[in-house]
Amino acid sequence: MEALRGLRHIPNFLTLLRIAAVVPLVWLLHQHLYHQALVLFALAGLSDGLDGYLARRFGWHSSLGAILDPMADKLLMGCTALMLVWNGIMPLWLFALIIARDAILSGGALIYRMLRGPFQVQPSIWGKISTFTQLLAVVAMLMNAAYHILPRFAMHGLVMIAGVMTLISGLHYVWFWWRKYRHAEK
Repeated sequence: MEALRGLRHIPNFLTLLRIAAVVPLVWLLHQHLYHQALVLFALAGLSDGLDGYLARRFGWHSSLGAILDPMADKLLMGCTALMLVWNGIMPLWLFALIIARDAILSGGALIYRMLRGPFQVQPSIWGKISTFTQLLAVVAMLMNAAYHILPRFAMHGLVMIAGVMTLISGLHYVWFWWRKYRHAEK
């Protein structure tokens, strides 16, 4: 029975593997090994889905996982996007928008916590759409860098959609934190 209790740490282990994957992923991108980078990025994405599923399905939640999981996601996406900008694949403005949105989200949560105390944040539909379109754009960029299969207009369209959804999500979070703060004052 004790061995089965150890299984509850699998989501955190998968998250730690995702964090560990960032360094080789950056190296692969630096070396322009896009096929291998795409495979590693996809495996990291699958591990994210699996750890989330296991945590929900079996109730294997932990405070460590609540901190590590979003950190792993931000590291993976941020470092991948940075290297795609470095390699001239992702436009700098999209990278800046992604980083700004995450800074707004994290900063708003931190400021609220400092001023008002603990809270529970649920991802908004706009945040989920933004994350999905960012991932779709990054995967498309990696696929295109590896295989040159997408026409220029398709890549441009994906980049624009990811940018617009990231902007909408960022503005939504500003509105959300402002409203939450104002409501707490009353």
